[in-house]
Amino acid sequence: MRGTLPTSWALAFAVALTSWWSPVDGVASGDAPGWERIRHEQGVRVWRHGSEGDALVRFRGKAVVQASLAKVLAVISGSDRLCEWRANCVRAFRIDRLGEARQVVYYRVGSPVPFVKDRDAVVDARCEGDGHGGVRCPFRETKHARDPAPKDAVRMPSISGYWQVDPKGDGSCEVTYELSADPG
Repeated sequence: MRGTLPTSWALAFAVALTSWWSPVDGVASGDAPGWERIRHEQGVRVWRHGSEGDALVRFRGKAVVQASLAKVLAVISGSDRLCEWRANCVRAFRIDRLGEARQVVYYRVGSPVPFVKDRDAVVDARCEGDGHGGVRCPFRETKHARDPAPKDAVRMPSISGYWQVDPKGDGSCEVTYELSADPG
């Protein structure tokens, strides 16, 4: 695939980060107060913040990826190919480009439960250097005139987070993904 990471990494990362659809037993992480490790598979570590019943869903995932910074950023910012590596992604596309490293993206997540509607969001995403050799790509919900707003999905009231990509000296990158969302 053009400009993508190895499929096994992408699938493992995507499945781990979308684990909120199916609860798993927690393991204390000790990495940060309030965060509970819920998975550690194939080098991908995933934590959840908060407790069951909270409206806000918060996850953090980390992995070391054997790829260059440029290749990782190509995958993260490639909204037209997002559904190729994101678990439960039904539809994703760029609505608008707001500059070289900023875009508005439509993203829809399929529900694994037949009687529960899909969730969707329109997010403003940008990437910028962090001043330490890495790149941070924050995103958050936004409104846009070309929002498709389908009637058969529930709009997430809030969604925000970031990708942090830090190159290591050996040609690999440590990738951190954090997501806070109210699935509605």
